[in-house]
Amino acid sequence: MANPGSTFPIRLLPVLALTAALAACQPQAPVTQQDAATDTPAASGPFDGLAPGERINFQCNEVALGASASDGDAVRLSYSGQRLELPAIHSATGTRYADDQGNEMLIKDDGSGVLVLAGEQRRDCVRSDRASPWDIAADDGVTYRAVGQAPGWLVEVTEGEGDGASALTAHLDYGQRMLEVLDLQRDGDSFSGSTATGEGVELAVEERECVDPMSGERFRTAASLAVDGQQYEGCGSWLSAD
Repeated sequence: MANPGSTFPIRLLPVLALTAALAACQPQAPVTQQDAATDTPAASGPFDGLAPGERINFQCNEVALGASASDGDAVRLSYSGQRLELPAIHSATGTRYADDQGNEMLIKDDGSGVLVLAGEQRRDCVRSDRASPWDIAADDGVTYRAVGQAPGWLVEVTEGEGDGASALTAHLDYGQRMLEVLDLQRDGDSFSGSTATGEGVELAVEERECVDPMSGERFRTAASLAVDGQQYEGCGSWLSAD
């Protein structure tokens, strides 16, 4: 005689199969917009979370670059004392900005970038914690800044209101020598004055393209600094804090 309990699994199997089939036929709850937003985060731009005018800093080979959001979807680039605004254009590889002059900046999703300035080679960019010295000088109110090589030197001019309110600071001979002119006089694009120890200083600015022989950076002006007859040649830019 068969064991009555042995028929239980056999009779239960069709019931389980029917229950599973009915469950599969039930309509599924639609995916709501909230669910979709949770599953797929919205894309973020490179300047999301930054205060207005706050820069992202890049090192693009030899060029220190600052990038900040401008009106609309444009980007404002600052480099070597110069300003450049580029509109956003469609890109599948990141956020791309370009104009019809051949200038282009691509900010990739991983934070790196590519910079192309009109007529120059492509530069690969990486994020940097250090702001461009040209941006720092502009933020500090410097009017004009120039650098030169062999021996390395730099000069910064700050202009104020009224006679004697302008000053010049220079670091010469690879930073081994520093001088300051507090009573600086301007004549056109030239500056002159004397240090506290009587050294005569003259700075002449010429509006023409100038290429730094060490870094390859291009500037819009050439600078000639004379200190007691010793001549220093270099390149520079008029600065603006906007």
